[in-house]
Amino acid sequence: MAQAGGEGTLRKRLTGLGDRMRGKTGTVAGVNSIAGMVMGSDDRFRYFLVAWNHHIGPSANATALLDSIVEAIAAF
Repeated sequence: MAQAGGEGTLRKRLTGLGDRMRGKTGTVAGVNSIAGMVMGSDDRFRYFLVAWNHHIGPSANATALLDSIVEAIAAF
């Protein structure tokens, strides 16, 4: 899986998480998703899948929301 801020579709996303996060993104008409693992504040990994289906707004808005959810998971 790609590293946040490192390569692929995550190279410009979640850069503050750096080597603490690895994931895979997905996008298709009206659906955005991100799945992976992130190290939390207690140095334990959390595994996640977040998907937003049937949205009608810009994909960038969906991406920003998904990223904020992953950042919240990492802060836990």
